[in-house]
Amino acid sequence: MSQALSFLIVVEFPRRKVSLREQAYLLSIHASLLCDLGQLEESISLVSQAANLYQAADDLKGVATMKIQAADALFGADQASEALITAEGAVAMLTHKDIRLELLARIVITESLIVLGRLSEATSSHEAAEHLFEMGGDVAYFKGEYLEAKILDARGHARESEKRFRNAIDGFTEAEVYKPGLLARFAFFESLFKRSALGKCARLCEETIELLQRPDTAHSQMPLVWKDLLAAVQAEMLREHHLAEMRRYLARHWAVPAARVPDFAQLRLQTPGDRP
Repeated sequence: MSQALSFLIVVEFPRRKVSLREQAYLLSIHASLLCDLGQLEESISLVSQAANLYQAADDLKGVATMKIQAADALFGADQASEALITAEGAVAMLTHKDIRLELLARIVITESLIVLGRLSEATSSHEAAEHLFEMGGDVAYFKGEYLEAKILDARGHARESEKRFRNAIDGFTEAEVYKPGLLARFAFFESLFKRSALGKCARLCEETIELLQRPDTAHSQMPLVWKDLLAAVQAEMLREHHLAEMRRYLARHWAVPAARVPDFAQLRLQTPGDRP
């Protein structure tokens, strides 16, 4: 599909005199595909091209949509500051009718502020979006629960954050929404690990592995990586830099296997397990 889209963009568009909006739309689809494949930088580049085409077509909603798509990819690429600026720029272009787009932008804004440690602003952003989470359906509601869990966790409210994390994870699982659920599970894992709640970390890993081993739930590498994570926790060999590795892995390889698994997988080779 990626090669076919590239052919259309490079060869067929000029010949067929495709409109700017059509070109931008297909570029955005190509960018979404690359993002799902973990090629975040390439995706961001294509989104920028699509935004320029929408701008040339005087389609401001299209430009805002591309900014939100870029902001989401930037956040996944560990560029929270750039993601925040880009998402805020998108919100400034939206009207009160663009409820879904504003919700998507507010999610990136709030999560970026949390990562940047700007918790008061994150709280204000989340509160400003509460009506959007309520209007957006079940998945949006549980995304709001997830963000509130992260804010509470960052503020040191362990019991309250754990309840919100659980609500979000259960909601995503019931709705069979894979990516948000997986990211919520690992964010909860990080919260537990930083509180040295290793028993709860291990149980969360076991629960996640069981889920990932169900048919058509995840690619075959994903449950193995969580098994490696479980082994590292049980051996008490997991460190902060391993958490950052797992975050990067999930951002880029939630949909497709990686050529190289996170380094903490090597820790499992030093512990009794099911790998030689």
